[in-house]
Amino acid sequence: MTIPDGANMDSEYLDMERLNELNNTLSEEIASIMSELRNAAPRVLESMVSALQHSDPAMLIPPTHALRGMAGNTGLIRLEKECARLESRLRNNEVPDVRHAVSEIAITLGASLSALSLHGY
Repeated sequence: MTIPDGANMDSEYLDMERLNELNNTLSEEIASIMSELRNAAPRVLESMVSALQHSDPAMLIPPTHALRGMAGNTGLIRLEKECARLESRLRNNEVPDVRHAVSEIAITLGASLSALSLHGY
């Protein structure tokens, strides 16, 4: 996966409308929200990686769902879509190459957080 730079990151990784909405409605809390995202999302990703060590793909569903929610609430559209896709496939017992999927999610999380930083979040 190639990580785009600059403006391409905006449309691919961030829902700028959602971010502007958050900034307008929760301007005093936005720094705290983004700080919590930066702290919690990597921990949830670690839970996903830990779940890979067990041979039960269903163990991936709760952390994938949690990361999906965090992403959706904070406008990280690509991350939300990747988590939603993995979660749906796991729930339907369509076990994908979970290691690859989690690896892609990890890359997307990093790129998403970088995109947020570019916008001062």
